[in-house]
Amino acid sequence: MTEMHKKILIISPYFPPVNAADMQRVRMSLPGLIQAGWKPAILKVDERFVEISLDPLLLKSVPEDAEVISVSAFSPKWTRKFGLGAIALRSLPFFWLKGSGWIRKNKPELIFFSTTQFPVLILARYWKWRFGSKIVFDIQDPWYNPVLPENQRPKKYWFSQWINGTLEPAAMKAADGIMAVSEPYWQELRQRYNWLNQVPCLTLPFGGFEKDIEIARELPPEKTNPDHFLIRYVGRGGSDMLPAFSLFLKAVQTGLKQEPERFKKIRIELAGTSYAPAGQGLPSLKPLADELGLGDIVSENPDRMPYFQSLQFLLYSDLLLVPGSDDPRYTASKLYPYLLTRKTMMAIFRKESSVCGILNSVTPESLFSFSPDGDRDSDFEKIKQRLSFLISKKPLPFTDPGEKMKPYLAEEMARKMNLFFREVIKEKS
Repeated sequence: MTEMHKKILIISPYFPPVNAADMQRVRMSLPGLIQAGWKPAILKVDERFVEISLDPLLLKSVPEDAEVISVSAFSPKWTRKFGLGAIALRSLPFFWLKGSGWIRKNKPELIFFSTTQFPVLILARYWKWRFGSKIVFDIQDPWYNPVLPENQRPKKYWFSQWINGTLEPAAMKAADGIMAVSEPYWQELRQRYNWLNQVPCLTLPFGGFEKDIEIARELPPEKTNPDHFLIRYVGRGGSDMLPAFSLFLKAVQTGLKQEPERFKKIRIELAGTSYAPAGQGLPSLKPLADELGLGDIVSENPDRMPYFQSLQFLLYSDLLLVPGSDDPRYTASKLYPYLLTRKTMMAIFRKESSVCGILNSVTPESLFSFSPDGDRDSDFEKIKQRLSFLISKKPLPFTDPGEKMKPYLAEEMARKMNLFFREVIKEKS
């Protein structure tokens, strides 16, 4: 550990006990950053103003010596009258007020924005002007996407395009460093804003956090039907995952025709596929199963699961399914918890995805890669053959990636973050 702590203010609107995917980077990296000599303070939205489900168990993994500061937000009950419900917009003035006061008092060496609630990134421009702060952005998803396909456009698309197209270039003027889960994310930013060619960039996927699996195993055991071959997936759905999911379903459909006694044991359970508030999400993957006549063996619960319940959900399966996006830039942050469960897995991703490189190095037998213009009959035939083999082997042995996982654990990601942060503040580690 270094002799003197370096102060870092981390902007993460969602943070435990809020169960949101975009806070996992921060949560899992805190122990490693503290060990490397950083003194972190996390600025988050008070959970009373958040519409995402809570999981109090998440608090067990937050180090006691991390300072957590809550800010208020306007109630969505009132802001929705004006068409605004996004947490970033409801909390923006409160982040500005409390964050400015904290920076003035504590003078951090670095401010790190790690969130997909992108409008808060505009505060970096003010804080750099007002306090001369060093700024690093963590790009977990594309912010401004000027070519989003029509079938993937959310409600109020015109408004989000306007605000994103206005705020992104203004915020990027403040960047001293950019971190991204996928290299194309920061490459595209450099193409849009030439000044970023002088800014250091780091590709850093999410890491696996073994402590989470330990906590999940402490939960009461789940009862499942021993006569079924239970295939489970937890994570977002969406139309961009239909190509991968359809390959899997067609493999099951073919198996039911060719080997009915073996494949009739299959049950596929999908959970947490929507980011919508509880009870408001719509199934996005099961409709395809219904079309293929597989609706009786496929269920989908769009509601978000508490984080540790979702890990338990995976632990009590026979086989884990990980469908990838048809976007080649997509990297699945959920991949590492899946690997750490040490369960047998089938991951179906586009050949260009960075996930393919990771799986090829850790568990190549789990990967099925495809291309949009590839031989789909051959693709789902390979999946069907693998499924047939696995069903015959139930119960499946645990798969232990062992030393192969070390480069992808949260500790290693925190080490790389530390080196990058010190590069940005011009200090050698």
